[in-house]
Amino acid sequence: MFRSTLFSKGLRREDANTKKNTEVLTASYLETLANVYKYNYLKEITKHAELLIYDWSSFGDAEMVVEDIERIDFDKFDKYDTKMRDWRFFEENQYAEKRWIYTRMIDQVKSLNNTNLSVPELITGGEDLQIYEDVHDSIPGNKYAEGYNADMGDKGIWWK
Repeated sequence: MFRSTLFSKGLRREDANTKKNTEVLTASYLETLANVYKYNYLKEITKHAELLIYDWSSFGDAEMVVEDIERIDFDKFDKYDTKMRDWRFFEENQYAEKRWIYTRMIDQVKSLNNTNLSVPELITGGEDLQIYEDVHDSIPGNKYAEGYNADMGDKGIWWK
């Protein structure tokens, strides 16, 4: 479960010089964050998925997680159950389209696991990333995929 004290220790360890005296490290902010997570997000996500909660503050057993997933009885849900809403497809081509999207994006999915967290200089913060994306999108022709940028003189964008 989310622990504000463990989280604050991790933040302090991450970069004590740049985060001194910020609102992120206050106990009240972290407690509010933990409460929103526990009482809003977890309550909402249970409408879409089976929720398994573990305390990983002292590391857990991955095998136990696998066993817990295997014990979930997915047969109790039918196609029209609210938890299956995200997986409700009525034609085979809809399944094929989702398979194609997820298998085509395998390189992007794999790249999500390549961050070296032991080197904080390699991790881009949210504000820096937003600035980068704003600058990137301001370059003519970079805002949308090739052929869909009106600022580059692309025509018939609505009919492609």
